[in-house]
Formats: sequence, structure tokens, C-alpha cells
Amino acid sequence: MRTKTRDLLKSYSGIFGNRVELRNVRGRTILIIRPVPRKKKPTANQEMARSKFRRASRYAANILKDPGMLAIYSAKVRRGVTPYNLALKDYYTPPKVNMIDVSAYHGIPGEVIRVEAYDEIRLSSVTVTIADAAGGIIEMGSCEPSVQAGLFVYTTTKEVTCCAGCTITALARDTPGNKAALTVPYSPAPERLPMFEILTILKTKIKPQKQIIDNSLNWLSLLTGKTFLYRQTFKNGPLPGLSGQGSRGKL
Repeated sequence: MRTKTRDLLKSYSGIFGNRVELRNVRGRTILIIRPVPRKKKPTANQEMARSKFRRASRYAANILKDPGMLAIYSAKVRRGVTPYNLALKDYYTPPKVNMIDVSAYHGIPGEVIRVEAYDEIRLSSVTVTIADAAGGIIEMGSCEPSVQAGLFVYTTTKEVTCCAGCTITALARDTPGNKAALTVPYSPAPERLPMFEILTILKTKIKPQKQIIDNSLNWLSLLTGKTFLYRQTFKNGPLPGLSGQGSRGKL
């Protein structure tokens, strides 16, 4: 129950009859009923929950003693929430790894792997691990924050001759030490056919004035044995069945 602030109770706090307690919170007087201690022995899960809460309380108390960390949490608070409460919540809330972009990775040093990760307060670190098909670690390192919020970039350092079966794992840690991970298999980007090669195929194998191609992508894949992306415009407009942009074809 919450009472309106009165001059008489504006700075008053105390306990009545060991059951009712008045607290003054930012100029408001709060009336609460004190909990009654239970005599029943707690279960194992209850003991674990209490132990975790004690650790969270110590973490929040230490935040209040650190001016730098207190400033970080204070900048995130909303009305009715204290930095202490926010630190408690942060201790219980792990970060998130939403996405790993490996489209620019082909096993060559200096290539980029992008990771999208988020935490309500801040991330202390984001690391990337590349493992082979047997689970052996090929390389591991820290990501650098990108100019785009929530995006982190890892630059590869080792050459991988065979990327088949490799996995890429991103691990994010927040300030209290909570962790979140995401693992994706290596998926090579499709090979791009040169434009002159596509034009040669179209010129020598297709008669636009007599033939309508219903499934041009599979047809071109059958001719070349390759996966490709294309964007092409013809003098008299796109050929029937070849009007897509950025479409994929694979046999």
C-alpha cells in the first residue's frame, strides 16, 4: 500500500508492532507489511535461489561503491528504479547473441565475421571461436565494436584450407559475468559468375524470339554446374523467366 506524502510523514520511517513498516523512498512514504519468517526447512532449489540472490545483492552493493560503474547504471535508470535495483536485475539477466554473419569468410586471414549481440547495460566482451569438423579450435579472439550499435567485428588471423564442417561460435559476456553463446555452421557464399560468361551462354544457347524459359535459374545451373547470382538487362527488356534480380540458381 502506498500513501500520499504528508509533511508529518515526509521523512518518517519505522516499524509498528513488528508487522507494519514505513519507508521513505525519494520523498514518498511507502507502507509495507513485513514478511513473516518461515520455520519450514527450505528445499534445495530454494537454497540455490537464496544463494544467488545473496551474490546478486553483493554485486549491486559493490556497484554503489564504484563511482565509474555507478555512473553507468545511473545513466540507465528510469523513474521508480534505483541503480541498486537495476544492478540486481542485470545480475539475473544474461546477454543475447542474435546473429553471426559469416558471408564474408572463406578461410583467408584478414576476413571479417560480424556478430550481433546485446545487453541491457553493457557487454564486457564478445569473442569468436572457429572450430574444425572434429571440434578442434582453429582460432579464437576478441571482437571489436562496430560503429553500428550492437554489432561486433572479428578479423580472422589464420588460413583454413578446408572450411567444410567448420563451425563459428560467438560468446558474449556482460558486466556481472553472465554468458550467452551462438554457434552456426560455415556456409560459403555462392560463387558469382562473370557477366561475360552469362552473356555468352545466353547468346549461344538461347533464342529469345522462339523460346520461353520457365525456370531459367535451374537451366543455367544445368549448363554451368555452378551456383551463381546475376543481374542483367537486355536491349528489348528482360527475357521471359529472366526478370529476377539477385536471384539464386542451383542444381
